[in-house]
Amino acid sequence: MRSLICCLISLYSAATLAETRAPVLLWNALSEYKLAEKSAPRKLAALDGQVVRIPGYMIPLEVKNDQTSEFLLLPSLANCIHVPPPPANQTVHVKMSAGTSATVSWKPIWVEGRFKISKDSPEASFELGAPKVATFSPSEATTLLPTAPTQGFDCQGRDKNEAVCAPRSPATN
Repeated sequence: MRSLICCLISLYSAATLAETRAPVLLWNALSEYKLAEKSAPRKLAALDGQVVRIPGYMIPLEVKNDQTSEFLLLPSLANCIHVPPPPANQTVHVKMSAGTSATVSWKPIWVEGRFKISKDSPEASFELGAPKVATFSPSEATTLLPTAPTQGFDCQGRDKNEAVCAPRSPATN
């Protein structure tokens, strides 16, 4: 019994730690990517290849039995596929790991995975590979907007160019 309790505590601690380690990448940081020059500001470029969390809305590219293995992540459902389409620096192409899928959701979600700046795609400037998908809690929903306050997050500076934030630990909230 004791080993079971220790195991459960370890799993809970590991899951909690994993959730708080990935930096949160907000949409105003993604919008700083210069489409014409295909260049990213230094802070955004530093996250290329890193695991990050991005909030947004899922636009599935294929659906089978309410599951999708590939979707676009957008800052708002209002940006969904229409004419004209959302700008490439406001679109993240998400590909699930081989053999996995996510349940299609029209609610705000968090997507955590390996971030890649894609200079080859005219549709999406960013990719997220091998992601985890989770729904938002109501208190997190404000982070979806590019001008959202950063309550609950520690950021390096507060100007419009600073949008890479890490979740604040419960002790400092």
